[in-house]
Amino acid sequence: MRRLCKLAFLIFGVALSTPLWSQIHDSSIKLKLGYFDQYMYRGRVLHDDAAYQGQFTLGISRWSYDAVYTEAADPLVTGFERETTHNISFTSIVNQNTVSTIGYQYSDFQGGMTDSQEFFVRFAKTGGWNPSYGVAFDIDAFRGYYGDFSLNRLFPLSRRTVVTGTIKTALAFDMEEEVDEQSGEVLEEGLFGKDGFVHSFAQLNVTYTFTKWLKLDFGARYHYAHDDTLYENRLGEQDEVVSYAHFTIAVR
Repeated sequence: MRRLCKLAFLIFGVALSTPLWSQIHDSSIKLKLGYFDQYMYRGRVLHDDAAYQGQFTLGISRWSYDAVYTEAADPLVTGFERETTHNISFTSIVNQNTVSTIGYQYSDFQGGMTDSQEFFVRFAKTGGWNPSYGVAFDIDAFRGYYGDFSLNRLFPLSRRTVVTGTIKTALAFDMEEEVDEQSGEVLEEGLFGKDGFVHSFAQLNVTYTFTKWLKLDFGARYHYAHDDTLYENRLGEQDEVVSYAHFTIAVR
């Protein structure tokens, strides 16, 4: 509870430090339909076969609501059936090239994972490698911190085609399993087995824009698990390659 209060004060402080008159989100609706050749959640393979994903995004001024639905093509392969995630966030301008986003996220898993809820704060800068970094605090199953840092470089090939290279690394604290020393009973579930760096990935994405309201993204990610519990006695290996493709329809 003490950690949750600290994060709440941090989020409140970020909200107060940003100019409330800033308008960086046009009102918009987006629909994304995609495919993965396997599905991962924060470095852990939940389904090592095909999965389909749909995402609905509603943006009004600086507020945004996302609903993401992921379903296994064949749930009998691993036991993972589906994941439904709801995300509400608020974005503000910090300075000329930095924005901050604060929000709440709820994830409902049917197989493969325990449901989770978290508050998060994220900062993103524009220019050069477009660095972004953030931290989330789980208030439900894991009761710990998850943070990440990423770099994103855009390489325009033509008026319609852009290649984006992304490098990301993540670390976690207080998200390991907590067990009673005397009874051996699991008091708190663990997402990772240790504090520190847990996983990283490198991604190459190609975006092709058909019109102002329709585009196609496809690419691949190379994942590397720094935490042994992500792959020992579980699906997947220490390093994995995930391919994907999705269409995005946007209405402004």
